[in-house]
Amino acid sequence: MRQGALQPAALSVAEMLYALRPANGAPYSVERYAEDFGLSPAAFANQVAAYRRSQPDAAITSDTEEATQRLIADALRVVLAVAERGITVEQATTWFRLEPLPTFERRTAEQLIGQGQVEQVLQFLASW
Repeated sequence: MRQGALQPAALSVAEMLYALRPANGAPYSVERYAEDFGLSPAAFANQVAAYRRSQPDAAITSDTEEATQRLIADALRVVLAVAERGITVEQATTWFRLEPLPTFERRTAEQLIGQGQVEQVLQFLASW
């Protein structure tokens, strides 16, 4: 892992958010998010493309950067909602990426977010 990269086991929620803030003023660093969540550039680009297609305004939204930032924000909403239940950020991130959810045809939260289903995942979490 690169120096200064997200080390979820040692981070609080606030520290995780701070680690994803870029110096250029954008809400979230795309490169840090992809690296810290273990995504190749191609895999992340595929997620963004699927996310853009899932949005109600997909036909009129041509701004890939906006869709990318919205995807990251949605993913973080879910990871942080899990972490707020008293588990580590590392465990929340692992759950988000890898845990198949029987309620959602064994898709992961990450897959669901990529399909624009953040509210459904948050409702699922609220039912725990």
